[in-house]
Amino acid sequence: MDKKNTFLGILFLVLAAGAFFMGQPSAKELEAQRAAQAQQQAAQAAAAPKPVATAPQAAPTASITATVPADSLFVAPKATEVGTHTLENDYIQVVFTTKGGAIERVVLKKFPAFVGTTEPAVEFNSGAPVSALALGKGALLDAMGPNANVPYIQANFKLEEATATSVRYALELPSGLRIVRTYDIASVGDEAEPYLIQHKTTLENRGQAALPADVLWLNIGELPPTLSDNIGDMLSFGYYNADGDTFESVKVFSDSSGFLGIGARAAKPYVVEGSNIEWGAVRNQFFAAIITPKGKLKGLRLFAKSEMVDVPATEPSTQETSVVGEATAQKSAQQKGIAASLSFAGEEIAPGEAQTLDVSYYVGPKEYVRLDRLGGHQDLVMSFGWVSFISKAMLLLLIGVHSLIVHVSPAWGWGWSIIIVTIIIKLLIWPLTGIQTRSAKRMAKIQEPLKAVREQFKDNPQRMQQETIKLFKQHKVNPAAGCLPLFIQLPIFIGLFYMLKSAPELRYAPFLWFKDLSMPDTVGHIGGFAIHLMPLLMGATMMLQMKLAPTPTTDPMQRRMFQFMPLIFLVFCYTFPSGLVLYWTVQNIFTIFQQWLTNRKKDDEPTVTVLPAAKGTGAQRMAPVKVKRKNR
Repeated sequence: MDKKNTFLGILFLVLAAGAFFMGQPSAKELEAQRAAQAQQQAAQAAAAPKPVATAPQAAPTASITATVPADSLFVAPKATEVGTHTLENDYIQVVFTTKGGAIERVVLKKFPAFVGTTEPAVEFNSGAPVSALALGKGALLDAMGPNANVPYIQANFKLEEATATSVRYALELPSGLRIVRTYDIASVGDEAEPYLIQHKTTLENRGQAALPADVLWLNIGELPPTLSDNIGDMLSFGYYNADGDTFESVKVFSDSSGFLGIGARAAKPYVVEGSNIEWGAVRNQFFAAIITPKGKLKGLRLFAKSEMVDVPATEPSTQETSVVGEATAQKSAQQKGIAASLSFAGEEIAPGEAQTLDVSYYVGPKEYVRLDRLGGHQDLVMSFGWVSFISKAMLLLLIGVHSLIVHVSPAWGWGWSIIIVTIIIKLLIWPLTGIQTRSAKRMAKIQEPLKAVREQFKDNPQRMQQETIKLFKQHKVNPAAGCLPLFIQLPIFIGLFYMLKSAPELRYAPFLWFKDLSMPDTVGHIGGFAIHLMPLLMGATMMLQMKLAPTPTTDPMQRRMFQFMPLIFLVFCYTFPSGLVLYWTVQNIFTIFQQWLTNRKKDDEPTVTVLPAAKGTGAQRMAPVKVKRKNR
């Protein structure tokens, strides 16, 4: 039973970790896929006929767009006609554009774009073909193709009013429709959420006839992938309603052969159908943009598509010079970004009446405390998975510890906080780990009697099991004690993995030789292979830990299994964020200390000597066991 439970515990840990972390394409495979997709898109674009700027087809019923000239609503103005206006507080800088009366980009002033610098800051939606909160009108075609698009209004709005914290744009149309768009942000020093933009779009009917109902869209914006999320797991779009949150990864836009053929799918443009959507969002590893309708207004569905976007280099000094030309350009990589829009049901607008879309728009870091304060379950964009309660608890503990440590070590505060949180966790589970180490020590001592029992009763399994249980009870050995800490530590490990991987607080946070606790601690390359030092230290501490711990089995297969565990974990954790590997290494060191204390403690348990088995006729019988006790 002891071998079975130990083996099952280790097998569960290895298979669970393997199923969770493996099965993903390598970075090279992913880059090859992206290059092939980019070439295919370029070839399709070259072969496709050049589009002619026209108004979209009218719906079977009358619509607002059917009575409006194409050049006044859906055709983009000339570049010379576009103007911008900026609002900012201590946390964000919002650049508005007259093109569509929307947001050109949002600068997150507290988050540097490159590791080791403070400027420039991260820019959301920068360079995107469509402005954030751009207004669209009209239903999507039922037969969606790869080039499906929301019909955004690209006309040039007039800036009517601007203050230090607000701006208002307006557009007059020949149909009598007047579109007014207002934006407000928190002022400097205001207690309101600084990353929140309050927005209203009002449709006023100043004409003589009623304007029929139509579908309205608001663009959530576009996000690129982060460099530390090279497989795009955390680049996604989705919504929340009464049934919970629904998110789709950017990988739905690429063909997949699945895992061993399971889950194979074809790439497709995507519409997420929903009812009474309370908010829609796009997110990557560290940042999110969330549209939350106010009042009784609810979203209908979410439309998203993927586009190739430039991902900047990790450091501003990284440059390459062309051999032919003299220009120098900063390195960048093209990866699949994601953009999405949320639709709403429009209403018929009678002459002299108006319809208003009133929403709040969060653009900022995926900080749990901020998102939780929004009050609409926006914290679900954190992507904590099935162990969210553990991730939230660990994150709150980490933030609390850092609030104290930062006064002592401002630069390395987050690294020290991870170490202190690890020690707190180990102290909490100290009793369980103590049971495990004592049980392993006792188990090692009864291996010879246990072997004798199995040999004596190998032809009588029932009697063998009875004598084995009797032996365990006599020497106070609990075979399940070796598995219990594994079952407890695995959810904690996965919860910390989710938390540390998506916590923007750890982005570019240095510690020791680490430049970024959210990335592997690369110290060099050998033949193009990245050398990460922290996983090697983790593997070494695990080997020392297993060397000090008594082996609770004499079975050769299980002994080899134990010996290969450090190598298995080294492979799994080699590309993990350095903050997570730091946690695992510290907990190994703490466990080594606990094992050392256990080994030093004087053993007061019986020492068993097994005499040769007595022989008899019929069923074999167990030889008497001689028990010696050590002096206390």
